[in-house]
Order: sequence, then structure tokens, then C-alpha cells
Amino acid sequence: MLRADFTPAFVRDRKRCAKKHWDVGALDEEMEAVAYSDERVIGGEYYDHGLTGDLKGCRALHIGGRKSNWVLLYEIVSDEVFFISTGTHDEVFG
Repeated sequence: MLRADFTPAFVRDRKRCAKKHWDVGALDEEMEAVAYSDERVIGGEYYDHGLTGDLKGCRALHIGGRKSNWVLLYEIVSDEVFFISTGTHDEVFG
């Protein structure tokens, strides 16, 4: 299992999602899947994929399935996962 760390922006984003009454339980499940990704594969329904450009090295997955607009942005470095941001595609990527 990877050790989890959270950016201050991620903490704010998660609180904002909870205030919007989004299913933060689903977010927690996906974060757990990412934390265990060194032991088991993340399901393809979440469209976990690497990013390019300024965010090269980071990964994103879609909470609630491939067509969902809710994304989780994270980066794995060594034995640690950094949760960077979450929200709609426009909120996360501007």
C-alpha cells in the first residue's frame, strides 16, 4: 500500500465537493484504489490515465466512471501517492 499525502488544495477541493453534496464516499473508494494500486490494478471503468504537458508525471481518473466530469488528480512518487486536486474537469484543469 502506498502512503497517502494531501495537498492543501486537495483538502479544500474535497470540502467543496462535500458542500455540493457529491458522493465523497465514491471519492474515498477511488483514493483507496489508488493507494493499493501497487498491489492490484485500478478498474478500467475509472479511466485512470497519465497526463502530458505541464502535468506530465501526474495521473487522473474519473470518479463515477469514464463519462463522469468529476476527476481526481494525483501523482505517485516512489512509495507515496500525492492527491493534488479533485473537482470537475474545468475546475481541475482550468
